[in-house]
Amino acid sequence: MELKTVVILLLLCGLGWFGYDSVTKRKALETSQKEVERMQAEHGRTREYPGAPVTAVPVTTTATPPSWFQRRLQERPPLDAPTQRKSEQTLYPTPAPY
Repeated sequence: MELKTVVILLLLCGLGWFGYDSVTKRKALETSQKEVERMQAEHGRTREYPGAPVTAVPVTTTATPPSWFQRRLQERPPLDAPTQRKSEQTLYPTPAPY
């Protein structure tokens, strides 16, 4: 094949791929646009009455560790006291006189 024919085929394949890609993603783009419009409409409704009180629902939680974690802490032996590390021997224990 000539180089000209190869280049034309590559261009046609690229155009076909871009066309297929845009057709397949069109539905997703439409649904996302509808979702954005719906969210904007909901936001507009909440802004209609800016002086309206906001009702907050307090959530009370008693955050305690899970029972398996509590059992693990109780079964674990206590930590030992820190131990004194032995100093490493150096080649020159005292500074060399100059």
